Amino acid sequence: MTRSFIHKVLQFFIGVLIQTLTITGVFGQSTGSITGKVMDSNSEALPGANVIVKGTYYGAATDLEGRFQISGMSAGVYDIQFSMMGYKVVLKTGVQVVPGVVENLDIILEETTLALGQEIVVEGERPLLDVEQTSSSVRITSDDLQNKMVNSVDDILSDQAGVSTVNNEIHIRGGRVDESMFIVDGMSVKDPLSGYSNNLYVNVDAIEELEVVTGGFNAEYGQAMSGIVNIKLKEGSQDYHGSFTYSSDNFALSNVPWESYDNDHLEFTLSGPEPISSALGFIGLELPGEFSFFANGYVKLSNTYLPTADSLAPTQDWMKMLALREENDWHALYKLTWRIDPMKKFSISYDRSLNLNQGYFMSRFNASNYYPYEYQPILNNYNTLTKESILTTGIWSHTL
Repeated sequence: MTRSFIHKVLQFFIGVLIQTLTITGVFGQSTGSITGKVMDSNSEALPGANVIVKGTYYGAATDLEGRFQISGMSAGVYDIQFSMMGYKVVLKTGVQVVPGVVENLDIILEETTLALGQEIVVEGERPLLDVEQTSSSVRITSDDLQNKMVNSVDDILSDQAGVSTVNNEIHIRGGRVDESMFIVDGMSVKDPLSGYSNNLYVNVDAIEELEVVTGGFNAEYGQAMSGIVNIKLKEGSQDYHGSFTYSSDNFALSNVPWESYDNDHLEFTLSGPEPISSALGFIGLELPGEFSFFANGYVKLSNTYLPTADSLAPTQDWMKMLALREENDWHALYKLTWRIDPMKKFSISYDRSLNLNQGYFMSRFNASNYYPYEYQPILNNYNTLTKESILTTGIWSHTL
């Protein structure tokens, strides 16, 4: 064996060793770490707090100084949960782990009288894309509605992708109007006879959250084929709140110097602590928890720009006093909420809508979507449409 051959073999092994060390160094930088400190509201260290990386097996517990460290984490975005008995659970979302970088998190836990896990504080933002969601949906909160120029649920839906309005009817993903489902506080308002779902009027000021599901909805919505409109109504609080809106093109004047169709539009909301339940204490009947109410009213009257009948003929005599114009829309909502304790809640609501008109442009009632010119000389003999919807719900919530 010559010296030159031995020299070449040594060069080969040295080269392999250098490449191995280089590859090891590169892969050694493919993971990152998360470190930080958990404190209370007084900035005192909390030893023994649990730190869990949601959806993984990573985790740690804080030491005597409240510090923790989680090493060897693959690069990515994680949600970190911090918990300790006697404190609220904090969920830190969107924590970015970068290879070779130590991410520092300082978390403050608030004290609570609830047991562990009964209340969660989320820090972070909702992700733009939820990879675990199978349906295509949009959620609109009451705060979002304050920034929108909308007067009804139809106005909200018409702004959403996949929703269109044809002949004053809502169509989702091109489906027929009776293929959609409207849900208010967990109850379907779909008419079992006609199949239509939007007979019940819901005032925009009464909406806490509105969800529009345009595809891929779960099996719990088995009676819908094209889309879901899920509405959650507001509840009262322990502070009084209210609003009042009135608009008109005549302001109760018989003669105005501009063109008027006798339009009057009134809306109001009122919420706060329920007064009757607090008065029960004076007769020795005290109930645990807190009572609150939310009330909402809506009135819209108009003679429209079309010729009108002298009077309407509703299905019931008492409704004649509400048939003041050609178009008469009335709606009232009352919701009572009983918060027994932080874990239990009972609410009951009464929602009622009444529409009185002659049904112009409503093809599902008159088999046409145009003005009945053949009846114009005798509109008093034309149909009167009476549409009434009543929804009463009772909801018991028990958080485990």
